[in-house]
Amino acid sequence: MRIFVYGTLMSGLERATVLNNSQFLGAGTIQATLYNLGSYPCISEGSTRVVGEIYEVDDTTLQELDMIEGYDEESPETSLYCRRQVTAIMADSNAQLLLETYYYNLTVENGELIESGDYRKYLEV
Repeated sequence: MRIFVYGTLMSGLERATVLNNSQFLGAGTIQATLYNLGSYPCISEGSTRVVGEIYEVDDTTLQELDMIEGYDEESPETSLYCRRQVTAIMADSNAQLLLETYYYNLTVENGELIESGDYRKYLEV
């Protein structure tokens, strides 16, 4: 399965090692709104270009990602994040890819909007 990551799972960030056994397909973007929640980011519905990385993951890695993101396939309504299908645009080719990513399942109350849509750039400021 293809997964789009936009926060702490991106290469060089604190949870990137989870994807060590996954195939990196490239950088890309999706349409959403990106927020910083303190120690990690989240996305919600929106029209900002969110920058991230695309990976091909196996079932074991997907289960690990679901656990990290607090996603329970049996009970999505009580999950912290929900895995949803989206279309990503590959940075190198502008090709469109259907894949999944994790949307925040709660109301973003105290999150700081990341206007650039790029969590890595946000951390550098």
